[in-house]
Amino acid sequence: INSYNQCGFKMIPDVVPQNPNLRQFIGEFIYEFVEKIIGEERAPKITGMLIDLPLEEIKGYLYDFTKLQQKVGEAINLLVQINATQ
Repeated sequence: INSYNQCGFKMIPDVVPQNPNLRQFIGEFIYEFVEKIIGEERAPKITGMLIDLPLEEIKGYLYDFTKLQQKVGEAINLLVQINATQ
């Protein structure tokens, strides 16, 4: 958790709209952590959802592993709701 928080914090200055590689940059960093939280099957979808969030939310979960876990939970709940209505 500490290594996540430290690495994520160092990435914050690069989380700007002008960064053309922002989504890939964030996705590559968080994927392994998302995979540990949710498993291999759903990790790509959840990671994709998380990198589409507003920049302020991305910054929030980058330096706080607990917030990343919370966002993963929110994304899972959203997917369950979508699947339930189909």
